[in-house]
Amino acid sequence: MNIRSIALTVAASAVLFAGAANARTERFQATAIGSGSTEAAAATRAKQAALQRCTSAGGTAVSAPTATFLRAYGTNQAGPDVVIIGYDYLGSVTCAKHVADDGGPQFGEV
Repeated sequence: MNIRSIALTVAASAVLFAGAANARTERFQATAIGSGSTEAAAATRAKQAALQRCTSAGGTAVSAPTATFLRAYGTNQAGPDVVIIGYDYLGSVTCAKHVADDGGPQFGEV
């Protein structure tokens, strides 16, 4: 190695380490409600909506999206029995995004 390549290597390393020191990964939970006339459709829409919320916040999904039953809608206009006409599911996904370090307290400092 000559002096020029050593200087370039040191400069590149300094830039990379400085960038790493000034950024951190923040994790957050993205949630959304999805509706549908079937449980499968509502669950799929809820998962897609949660992923959309994650990416619109600048994050990337770090877990598979999940959907949990929230509520069902019904009507009894056709007679005495209640007929289910729709479902709501709550979609959720864990996300992460890189954010600039604000220079605040570190390592337990207040």
